[in-house]
Amino acid sequence: MSIPAHPSSAWTDNVLDPMRQVTDPLADAVVAEAFQQGQADAVNTLMRTLIENDDLPSDQLPQGIREYLATSAQMPAWMDPARLQVGERVFWRYGPEIIMNLFCYGTHSE
Repeated sequence: MSIPAHPSSAWTDNVLDPMRQVTDPLADAVVAEAFQQGQADAVNTLMRTLIENDDLPSDQLPQGIREYLATSAQMPAWMDPARLQVGERVFWRYGPEIIMNLFCYGTHSE
């Protein structure tokens, strides 16, 4: 099996750059407020907690972050549970390989 020397021409910077600018305004506002109020450590703790376990120390988080988590816990009305399950199965099947390829390609120098 050979590995292509260059990525597909379909994924150019012209295609990807607009996607790189898509953000989550609600989350961005919560994080900005936490930083403005000197609560950056709380944001860092939250991120570590999300990585390390399934529970959130919600009583230790600033009010704005707790409100965001409560609000964002609900799936949007447009979410299709069947499509979500298909995506989960694809990730469980191919996720490790995709992540490994992204890591290897990302560390490749020309």
